[in-house]
Amino acid sequence: MNISIADLSDLRKSIQLNIDTELLQEAEQAVVASFATYARLPGFRKGKAPASIIKSHYAKEILEQVGENLTKKGLDFIEKESKLKLYNLIDIKGKIESTQKEQTLTFIVDIFPSFTLPPYKGIAVTDFPTEATAEEIDALIQRLRSERADFQLKTTPAEKGDYVKISYEGFLEDGTTPLTELGAPLPPLYTGQKNTWEEAAPPAEVPCVRPISDGLIGAEAGQEKTFTYTFPADYTVPDLQNQSVVYKLTVHEVRGRSLPELNEAFFKAMGCNSLEELEASAKKLLEGQKKEQSLAHKRSQIVEYLDTSLQFAVPESAEVSEAQTLLDTYVKRQLARGVSEQQIKDHEEALLKNSKEAGALRAKTQFILSRIAEEEKIQPTEEDMQTALMSECMYRKIKPEALVKELRKDSAKLNQFRRNVLMDKTLEFLVQHASIQSSTPSSE
Repeated sequence: MNISIADLSDLRKSIQLNIDTELLQEAEQAVVASFATYARLPGFRKGKAPASIIKSHYAKEILEQVGENLTKKGLDFIEKESKLKLYNLIDIKGKIESTQKEQTLTFIVDIFPSFTLPPYKGIAVTDFPTEATAEEIDALIQRLRSERADFQLKTTPAEKGDYVKISYEGFLEDGTTPLTELGAPLPPLYTGQKNTWEEAAPPAEVPCVRPISDGLIGAEAGQEKTFTYTFPADYTVPDLQNQSVVYKLTVHEVRGRSLPELNEAFFKAMGCNSLEELEASAKKLLEGQKKEQSLAHKRSQIVEYLDTSLQFAVPESAEVSEAQTLLDTYVKRQLARGVSEQQIKDHEEALLKNSKEAGALRAKTQFILSRIAEEEKIQPTEEDMQTALMSECMYRKIKPEALVKELRKDSAKLNQFRRNVLMDKTLEFLVQHASIQSSTPSSE
C-alpha cells in the first residue's frame, strides 16, 4: 500500500490509497478460507469444497468482503502512515473491482484539529450560597398554598395574586403587523393567546410576559387595554431583545384567590404532619435547586474560559453533526411549548444559520473537553451511563427500554450519547479542580 494526500481544507483531506496485487490476493485468500469453513455446495461436505469452486460460486460476495476488509485495513494504514488523527470518514470513492491488478480507493476524511490545551486546573469561577433563607422557604410555602387555592368570581378590580381570564395578541411596533411575523418562531406566550388565565403580578420566577401580568392589577371584566413594551437588551429570549411590542388585550373575567389554611388537611396533602416538616421539606427542595443552579453556573464559566482561551477551526462534519443535534432539540422543545410546525418551517433559514453557529461552538467545546478527558484518563463508568440514561428518560418521559432500543438501532445516536456522558464527567472533574470564589447569585 501507498498513499498520496491532497488538502481539501485545513481539516478535510482527500487521501488516495493504492493497493498492490500481492495484498489484494492475500486478502482474497483469507476471505476464501473463511467462506470455506461454512460453505455448503452440492457434491461436497461442509468445509470440504475446493478453493477454486468457492471462488467461482461466491465470486461477488468474496470481492465485496475483500473490499470491506481492505477498506478497514486501509484506514488503519492511512492513520499510521500519514500521522494524521482521523476524526470522521466522509466518503469513499472507487471500489475493489479485481484482485488481479492494482486498485485505487480515495478516502475523504476529516481530521482532528491540533491545539495546545490551556491550564485547566484551578480555573477561576464564582459561586453563590446555596442555603435557603427563611424568606425563600416562606415564599415557597405560600406558592404551594396558591397552587391549591380556590378562586371566587370578583366584580371588583383585580389585585395582586388574583387570576384574570384574558385574550391578547402581540404586534410589531406599527401596531398592525402580528408578532408572529417577526422572523423567528416564538411561543404563544409572547405572540398571543385566547381565553387564557394569567396571574396578576406573579412572583419573579413565574414564566409570563411580565408587562401583561403586571398590567392586570386593577383590571376589570369587559375592559380592553393597549400598551407598548420594549423588551430589555438582556432578555432571556434573544429574538425579543430590544424589540418593541404592542399588546392588545381584552379582560373577560376576574377571580380572587382564597388560600387554604395551614392546617392538618393541608399538611397531609403535602405529605407532612406539621408546619415544621413542611418547612424542612421546602428547605431541602430549595437547596437542591440552588445546588443545581450553582453547578450549572460554574460549568458555564469553565466552558466560557476554555472557548475564549483557544482559537481553532473544527471539522466540518463535527460542526454539521452538532448543529443538527441542537436544531432537533430546539424544534422538539418549541413544539412542546406550543409553537406550530408551520411557524418553525417559516423561519427555517434563520434556524439553520443559528444552529450552524452554535454547532461550531459546541463542537469546539467537545474537542477541548475530549482532549482533557484523554489527558486525565477520564472514562464514563457503567454507573455513569445508567444515571445519564435514567435522566434522559425522565426528561423525555419515556421508558428506559424504549431509549435503549432507540440507541441500539442508531450507532450515531449511541456514540453521541456516550460523548455527552464523557463531556459531563469531564466538566465535573474541572469543577472539582476549579478555584472557587463566593459571589451573590444573579437576580435572574
